[in-house]
Amino acid sequence: MPRNRRSLKPGLLLALVLCLLAGPGYCADSRIPANHWAYTPLACPNPQRNTAANLAGRIDLHLREAATNHNLRLAGPADRTTLCRRLHLVLTGLPPTPAELRAFLQDDSPAAYEARVDQLLAS
Repeated sequence: MPRNRRSLKPGLLLALVLCLLAGPGYCADSRIPANHWAYTPLACPNPQRNTAANLAGRIDLHLREAATNHNLRLAGPADRTTLCRRLHLVLTGLPPTPAELRAFLQDDSPAAYEARVDQLLAS
């Protein structure tokens, strides 16, 4: 009974996969240049720049640079009500109930935010 589909022989398929994984130096038919970005080693640009900002996080550093370049001012830290609302919306898709918001605002411990995250993730 003839087959309607063409199939690759397992040896040929393995050779193609190995050729793709080996990189352009090992494949004769490769059209990807040897200096393609995918073959360059990873590097961290300017790791010592703005060490104080790096402590706050690399994302914050990039946001500050972008805001400065566009003559924008970043908003300050969010208040606890906004933090609770954002946390609930991100993790559950719903805003906090008044009771949940009250409980969060009454908890003055430094770990209140992390405890609320754990409660929401466990729910």
